[in-house]
Amino acid sequence: MSKRFIIPFIVLFFTSCSTVRYMNSPNDLQNIPAVLYLKNGTIVNGNLVVNLNTSLTRPVSIQSQNNKKFKYTLNEINGFSIEGNYFNLNDIKNDFLESRERVFMKRLTPENSRIVLYEHLFNTTNNINYTDKYAHRPLYYIHFVNDKENEVWPLHGKKFTPLFSSKMSLILKDCQELSDKIQNKQEGYFFPEFTGDNRQLNVMMKIIEEYNKCQ
Repeated sequence: MSKRFIIPFIVLFFTSCSTVRYMNSPNDLQNIPAVLYLKNGTIVNGNLVVNLNTSLTRPVSIQSQNNKKFKYTLNEINGFSIEGNYFNLNDIKNDFLESRERVFMKRLTPENSRIVLYEHLFNTTNNINYTDKYAHRPLYYIHFVNDKENEVWPLHGKKFTPLFSSKMSLILKDCQELSDKIQNKQEGYFFPEFTGDNRQLNVMMKIIEEYNKCQ
């Protein structure tokens, strides 16, 4: 995959007195300025801490501007935003790589997109099903308009591969012109099951953009 994805969003911030700031991934960060969105409609601004790698009870906390600290369970949270990027808490379906069922993922498509594409920085070092020289690898997940709320499907999973062209063209059959391009494996509408670059991302972004315009 493209080397531009290997380095996390924010590798290391700084150490000042007792405050340590870093962002290894959306699921492992400390004291990053963010906006937290709760299911009850509450919006909290402050320094965010997310630790889904080791904590399961209250893995998310935020220290507000008046120095009050609040801790939350995943059931209380919709997502958070950092520097204009939104990270949604998603429920993973049928993934043979990621053992965790709920993680924060970066939304790559507009909020009102008919198909939503997410990027997940998969922790390779803490997963028994995957080994890699890099600590994180980007994996891509899809949410369709008729899916349950926050439900996402791995692009590398059985819902789409093998036979991506047949499966995806059937899913998008309501847009016949696009479906035919995918079925016929036209250039820009197909990728191999296993790829070492960012072709999956480019192909899906092209498909989603066209599907959003389909009448």
